[in-house]
Amino acid sequence: MIGAVLVLLVSLFGSSLTAHAHQINLTNARLVVGPDRTVDVEVTMRGSDVDRAAGTRVFDDSTNLVQPVALAAASAPIVAYVEAHTAVLGGDGSSCHTGVSNVAPDGDGVVVRIPWVCAGVADPLQYRSTVLMDVALDARQVVLIGTGPDVAQDLLARRCVG
Repeated sequence: MIGAVLVLLVSLFGSSLTAHAHQINLTNARLVVGPDRTVDVEVTMRGSDVDRAAGTRVFDDSTNLVQPVALAAASAPIVAYVEAHTAVLGGDGSSCHTGVSNVAPDGDGVVVRIPWVCAGVADPLQYRSTVLMDVALDARQVVLIGTGPDVAQDLLARRCVG
């Protein structure tokens, strides 16, 4: 199923990426396509980045950790932000629709899980993301497609036109 997902990415010229979770202005996304054509998208980012982007207060600067109680209270705007800045589309431009999303703390970071339901949407599927790119010019997203040791990976970055 990995071949069914076309990720619009900035190439790293074939070099291998090492994902370092929870770095400032760096998000990680994992995409897994299920047999029912649901694309599970998991976006992980540093808590302080979540606060900047979604206008929340879930990151505690004194402990450098995400506060689970604050995260639970702020989950709706965080999910809304990530859903507004990600999309899974069909080859004809039609959009998959979201299922029930959730958020969870991950030490100094936040994990947002969004199922994109793509039944009836034409291949190839495309993933698009501008998470954090609206608040940081140097934001990047490491994208992993699939699970296990043989995942496809690449990097999304803001396109500069000049």
